Amino acid sequence: MTITIRDRKAPEPGDVFWADLDPVRGTEQAGRRPVVVLSDDRLHDVSLRSLVCPVASNRQAWPTKVLIPDDCVVSGAILIDQARMIDRDERLLLFIGRLPDEVVSVAVEALTMFLGRPRDENPRQSFPR
Repeated sequence: MTITIRDRKAPEPGDVFWADLDPVRGTEQAGRRPVVVLSDDRLHDVSLRSLVCPVASNRQAWPTKVLIPDDCVVSGAILIDQARMIDRDERLLLFIGRLPDEVVSVAVEALTMFLGRPRDENPRQSFPR
C-alpha cells in the first residue's frame, strides 16, 4: 500500500509553470519566471515539493544549459545549475504547458551527470522505505 500526501494532481516531468523564486541569495535565479518540473511521482507522492529548473531567455550555449527548441511553449534554455526544490503550493503560480519528453530527458541526464551519478537504469524504482 502506498501512502500519498497529495490531495490534488501533482505536476509531471516536463510541465512548465510560472513560478515565484524570490527570495534568493547570491547568484540564484530570482523573480517570477518559467520553471520546468524534473521530479516525478516518486517524489510527489511523499513530498509537497518538486525539483525544478528555471528557464532563461538567453540561448547562448553553456555547459549547464539545455537549449529548448523553438517550437515549444517557452523559449530559451533550462538552467541545470539552478535546480532547486520548491514548495508547489507556495511557488508554482500558473501552468504554461509541457516540454517534449526528449528535452526533459536531456535535462535530467545533464543534472544526473553534474551530480556525479551514473544514469538510473530503472527509473521507476521506488524510494527505499
